[in-house]
Amino acid sequence: ANANRYTFVWKKSIQNHESKMNEDSKALYHELVTNKIIPEIKKDHDNELTKEEIDLIGSHLDKEIEDLNQHI
Repeated sequence: ANANRYTFVWKKSIQNHESKMNEDSKALYHELVTNKIIPEIKKDHDNELTKEEIDLIGSHLDKEIEDLNQHI
């Protein structure tokens, strides 16, 4: 059994479909932000957010993005 026998097939497949996978993941991210995150923020804060709260949310989102990128 040769473990490297089909690696060229997987590599070519990934290269061919990488842009589509990236587009799909970006669309899913934007859908999640629009449908889940923004409504929750609005629900939590009926009043306007302060600059400090926005900065805190931004830093948490940056950390989550970094964690997800590490996971991928």
